[in-house]
Amino acid sequence: ELRRFYQELNHFVRNNEAIHSGQFYDLQWANREATSAGYDATRVYSYLRYTPDQKLLCVYNFDKNRTINTRVVVPAHALVDSMQLDQQATFQLKEVFPKNNLSGEISGNNLTQGGFPITLPPSSVFILPLKEK
Repeated sequence: ELRRFYQELNHFVRNNEAIHSGQFYDLQWANREATSAGYDATRVYSYLRYTPDQKLLCVYNFDKNRTINTRVVVPAHALVDSMQLDQQATFQLKEVFPKNNLSGEISGNNLTQGGFPITLPPSSVFILPLKEK
């Protein structure tokens, strides 16, 4: 099972430019417990990887035992200035790795103010493209 996971991971990295050559934006500072309910920065890690053609939201739960329910906020300047997206747009998020079927829709304003709601099972990763609808 571990070998298969790393094969899929290597394939994903090779085929997604935002991962292998994109810019990096750390979201930890914007998602403290005080700003994102349930966000345990000692167990959850989130960041953006992006190029002009691909924008990815990456969220990890490093806790081996606990499911974490939280929201991930993307600061307005990261959305608009860094990734060149319209804060007034609606975004479709559909997991592309490791394909646990997570999907959702959120407005740019809600993403920057309230955050994207997510349930993170123990030892999980979710990589979701941000696509304007």
